[in-house]
Amino acid sequence: MVITSKSYRFMQCRFSFLKLMITGLLLCNLIQSVSGQENRYTGQRPYELDWAGRYEDDHVPLIDFEKEEAWSVDASDGSAIINRSNEEIIWDDYTYKMAYKANSTDASFVIRPPKPLKIPETFTALNMWVFGNYWIWNDHARKTPISKFSILLETNSGKSYEIPFCRDLDFGRWYLLHIRLTEKQRKAFADGGIFKGFRLTNCLPNKDDALFFDNLSFYKEDLSTPLEYDILPRPGVDLAKGQDLGVHTGEERLPFPTREETILPENVSKDYATDVFRDGDTYILRYSGDDGELEYRYKPGKGDLSDITAQWMDGESEELRPMDNGGVKLKTDDEVDSLITERFGNFRPNRETVRDPDNFKLIDCSISDNTVVARWKVGYNNQSTEVEYTFRIWQKSLVTDVKSLGGEVGMVSLGKVSDAVNPELIGVPYLIGPKVLKTGTENNPLFMTSLVDYYRTGSSGLYFTGEDDKGGVYCNGGSYYVPKTNGIRNDCYERFFLTLSPRFEETLPAIPNPKATTREDAANNLVCYYAVYDRDEDYQYWKNAARYGINKVVMLDWEVCWRDDAESFTYRSSAAPGKGGDEDLSEYVSKVQALGLRYALYNNFVDYAPVNALWDEDMVIRLPNGGWQQAWFRTYSAKPAKAVKLSRLISKNAKRKFNPTAGGPDVHTAVSPYSRVDFDERMPGAGTMMTQFYSYGQLLLEQQEIWEGPTYSECHNGYYYSGLTTGSGACDGSKYDNKYWLVDFYLRKMQPISAHWSLGMGERNDEGADRYFARTIAYGMPGGYLGGWRQPFDLYSIRSYFMIQQLQSYYGKALIKSIRYANSKGELLEVSAAIATNAHKRSQLKLEYDNGLEIWVNGSKEENWKTPNADLPPSGYYAKLPNGELEVFSANKNGQRGDYVTSPAYDFIDGRGRWLETPVGATDKQLIILKKEDGSREVIPYEAGKFAIAMDKEPKSIVALDEDYNEIGEAKGDLRDGMYYIQPVSGAFSYRIEF
Repeated sequence: MVITSKSYRFMQCRFSFLKLMITGLLLCNLIQSVSGQENRYTGQRPYELDWAGRYEDDHVPLIDFEKEEAWSVDASDGSAIINRSNEEIIWDDYTYKMAYKANSTDASFVIRPPKPLKIPETFTALNMWVFGNYWIWNDHARKTPISKFSILLETNSGKSYEIPFCRDLDFGRWYLLHIRLTEKQRKAFADGGIFKGFRLTNCLPNKDDALFFDNLSFYKEDLSTPLEYDILPRPGVDLAKGQDLGVHTGEERLPFPTREETILPENVSKDYATDVFRDGDTYILRYSGDDGELEYRYKPGKGDLSDITAQWMDGESEELRPMDNGGVKLKTDDEVDSLITERFGNFRPNRETVRDPDNFKLIDCSISDNTVVARWKVGYNNQSTEVEYTFRIWQKSLVTDVKSLGGEVGMVSLGKVSDAVNPELIGVPYLIGPKVLKTGTENNPLFMTSLVDYYRTGSSGLYFTGEDDKGGVYCNGGSYYVPKTNGIRNDCYERFFLTLSPRFEETLPAIPNPKATTREDAANNLVCYYAVYDRDEDYQYWKNAARYGINKVVMLDWEVCWRDDAESFTYRSSAAPGKGGDEDLSEYVSKVQALGLRYALYNNFVDYAPVNALWDEDMVIRLPNGGWQQAWFRTYSAKPAKAVKLSRLISKNAKRKFNPTAGGPDVHTAVSPYSRVDFDERMPGAGTMMTQFYSYGQLLLEQQEIWEGPTYSECHNGYYYSGLTTGSGACDGSKYDNKYWLVDFYLRKMQPISAHWSLGMGERNDEGADRYFARTIAYGMPGGYLGGWRQPFDLYSIRSYFMIQQLQSYYGKALIKSIRYANSKGELLEVSAAIATNAHKRSQLKLEYDNGLEIWVNGSKEENWKTPNADLPPSGYYAKLPNGELEVFSANKNGQRGDYVTSPAYDFIDGRGRWLETPVGATDKQLIILKKEDGSREVIPYEAGKFAIAMDKEPKSIVALDEDYNEIGEAKGDLRDGMYYIQPVSGAFSYRIEF
């Protein structure tokens, strides 16, 4: 029976999320008639709609495109036709197909109905289903223009409007386009209007293309009735008194932040005291320790944070003004229609949204309980608000709390640093946003950071300013407050940390997250993305890799495990039907895990597709103007607070069905903790980044527990979520690769609680691969297996595994003890002296871990570095344990570069085309020596014409094995000068040696 919207309204099909889970509509496989089809579902509606019983659209369409009518297309610089079609369908039996060809990108196509249609009622939004033809992986790479689509309307009074849909046509297959009218447009169409047609522009020229249209609906949204939501646990510490916690008001506590001081940097000296006192009209906050004395002074005057000065009291350092022109900025207005312009909802205003106050009145300033509390009334013309600044000193940090109620604050700025001597901003790899200010002289340097406490902020998001001006430098930005959909901003609550120290490491923020429960487990495994399109073919790849001994790898199966084409790939636990559905995926997971791999099942609770079985418009993030926030192509952004429960339910079901031993919660750490903020006034906590940050943090913690193994998210913002997930792809530091390898922040703050993996992008030459391996080791990360992204199996796949796997299993479970940077004289300096003299730019590092592991890494691209143990070429490295059980080098030996590992699990030699002799053997190419538990060895040559194993006597036996481990005969050899030269056997893959 075919059910269409012509039959009757299936209101009962609008199941709640939980009911969908219970009834199993989400979890079932596609009906038999669909299973087995590959790639395309021509003439058949998206199968996920059937799973959910979604036979009727969310809104009654004005045009359902079922009737065969004489629509027309006015083409300028192109040609087109439009007619009814059932080639691609979604609702009911027909759609309209527009076939077109543009002669240039200036072409324009106006699609008109047979006659203008009356829109009878008030509407504030409209939806339209469009079947697109853009594939981001191919078309974006080819710089294909993205077509633009707009709707042509007319008011009842005859005024014409052309309104673009919220998204250009950057998607493939069915997608729901949406428009939220601006305030001006809502007034214009308050009594309805007239639909005149559509306009298509910016098309790819000289290509036959087509679009399909269905269900155009106009409707009035209700953005005032509260939504249903779950109460989530409270943050790990109490936030400011009176601060709204949104949905995070539960009795339970999140395990983060782990301490009251949150991101307060660590003070190396433990022998110190602080004091707060008044000297005339100046308030002094003083640090006195065995490492020196520091004073912050607050003298109420201007009325903002310019009133603060800082000075290291050594008789040489000058006083500086560290937060000049900082403090609250007042909103200019509550208009929201032009606030958000960037696709992913980041705050990119087209106009000034804040202004500096121009009048200040001190209400009161006094010392209370070791804090200085200053209350000001600030204003601009008739606009005013009360601001409370509270100053305290913790260690060497001035801690500033900012509070202002009433929604008048649009931004809080950390200001600029004025009067600094020889200022220079130091970018810190993996510290996202803030920079460290270096000031002073080479012999007497000072370092400073200014940080927003993102665990306590009441703001909508953070901003960073890297600009300099004549009066100072900006080492950070501040926070901003954006109106919710009701036009009201939240109250202002902030905490800032300002730290001045002669030690660079004392300015780095702490990360008060718990250690990832899977950190030590992750240390044993390399990681790679591997989109599994053909499971039989891909299994053969991994079977071959495992035959070489490569199996300590977390293989992140990308989104295609869920989809065959452009259907949804998130919020589901039923596998792609065209690839065999659940049964085939379950079999594949079992097979690759039997090889020793850790299979990580893709999941993602950020991107949310309109064709998903769980689609609900009230699940979508609302922008300040009430529009829907876009996400990855063909998706919108899902409300973070609502995603937590769904993630738990869906992931547990997927774990039960497929039993992977790792997880891949994609996207959550790729986006900033404030680029998925929900401004929907119907939700508690709307307009705060706190809701997104704590929701994603809880979700990621639960992912570690559910998958019972390492969980990896995406790169760019892993810093914030270190420990909450095992790690993320560590691509954030690549921009510093040609500048310097400054490893202190990662090794001292991130590595102890997490295992961010070194994201490999397919380096397939010696120079690129060597630099990639060296950088991985320098930052103490799990390696990225270079067989990822369906790269061919070759010598770089082998080298990436055997040079890193055993080494990372030691440093990944240890803690850094010492970091030194070599200068041009070979002297090893601590980080502060290295930065003061620019020695850090040589990127030559000696690292010591608390398990005794010593590592030397030459990050220079031009210079060799002679270390006590090895002559390191550019991107060379050497590592050893004191007991000798591990030694690794990629170094020059006898005038040539070679690679060598001896470890408990294997030995590895890579002569790179020249004969290389090592303590364990010799070869001209690659030689793998796997160490078996029974004391035997399996020797695997790769493209080696000659190879030998270190022995002091003849072995008991050497048996040649083929690729399937079948014995194909004995191998012979010669024992000379402590080396046993094995004579290759035709057809042999490896050789089993027994002693």
